[in-house]
Amino acid sequence: MLIGERADAVPRTRAPAWAKFFAHKILPRLDALELIARAITPPNRTRRFDARFFMADASAIAHTLDTAGHEELLTPSWLTLTEARALDLPGITRRVLDEVELRLSDPSGTVRPAPFFRFLRGKTQETWLA
Repeated sequence: MLIGERADAVPRTRAPAWAKFFAHKILPRLDALELIARAITPPNRTRRFDARFFMADASAIAHTLDTAGHEELLTPSWLTLTEARALDLPGITRRVLDEVELRLSDPSGTVRPAPFFRFLRGKTQETWLA
């Protein structure tokens, strides 16, 4: 999915990733993204990541891509929070789902700081990003 808005004129770029984005005549709308959390896996894991989790209102989706042949998007699907929690998920993914639910259930729309999960001295630490 491309988060943005349709445009007749888009910038020219030499960056391959942006060229693919602009080929769909979409301008990005980064202001539509809300940072939900950041997580870094422990240093002893064979597969490590430094991930940032975002959410956006569905109205910000300007274009849906065909995911066939994309390595990281093998079987994308839309799930309710209940359906997602019924899956065999890593603990960090469950914690991020909890954060999404907290944000969606807050009628005031108050911007919450995003949790930052990392390992220091062999222990999980949760701090907050302002």
